Amino acid sequence: MTLDVTVMHGCQNRFALVDEDESPIADPRKSALVLTLAARLDIHGVLFLSAHGGPRMRIFDRDGTEATMCGNGIRCAARYFRDHGCVTGSHFTIATLDGPKPVSLENRWVTVDMGRVRSYRRLAPDRHFAFTGIPHLIILSGGTSVDAARTEGRRLRYDRALGATLGHPDGVHVNFVQVREDGSLDVLTYEAGVEDVTPACGTGSTAAAYVCARIGRTSLPARVRLLGGELVIDVRGDSMTMHGPAEYLRPFALEWPDQDVLLKSSLDDGVIPTPAGIPPRAR
Repeated sequence: MTLDVTVMHGCQNRFALVDEDESPIADPRKSALVLTLAARLDIHGVLFLSAHGGPRMRIFDRDGTEATMCGNGIRCAARYFRDHGCVTGSHFTIATLDGPKPVSLENRWVTVDMGRVRSYRRLAPDRHFAFTGIPHLIILSGGTSVDAARTEGRRLRYDRALGATLGHPDGVHVNFVQVREDGSLDVLTYEAGVEDVTPACGTGSTAAAYVCARIGRTSLPARVRLLGGELVIDVRGDSMTMHGPAEYLRPFALEWPDQDVLLKSSLDDGVIPTPAGIPPRAR
């Protein structure tokens, strides 16, 4: 079959969007589809969307594993739902594996209620942990190069003792944060599942702003500068909010074998199809 996908980005974090109301993909086949799309397109993840029964989003990182939440991805999903007539109006809620996320849109700009920050821990004066739908290690620095963030981020992401201590044995995202004199933040994030420093991380920006505000290094709202653009992080009640753009890139058509053909090919190649029911990692 021909699978039509939409490619979008949020602050240059790029996603292929699969509308499962048009082209449903069985759970055992999602990871294989993600790996195929990642090999064909320069993307960081795949969003599986459905509006049937209410808007919902699932996010798979480019390595084929499912994550619980994605800040840049949910902005793209919100714009897709509105622009394709899947919802009425510009204020609605998207279901995610991290719970419901209210969103509001104004043209290309999307504000997401990210919910309450959980599991905050001070590990050292310059190291903190916060869960914003994804587990994030926050490292306060005087400035870090992309190469240094990639090297140190990879080391910490795979530090099993650290992950076990924080309750996330599959690893954490690692954020390098510099606080400017005006209270704005420069953030570089090494993302698990992508296994590199990415242009932007919405959940990481939220965690960084929360931590810096909590320890008195900035105030909210805070402007967060990323390699791929800027986000504004604020607080509303006991929830954090994230405000930023969502943009279209181009459509893409993929010739994707039907289930029987895929199963036969996998067995012929000695590959055992991934079973359904494997829980996503809250990285």
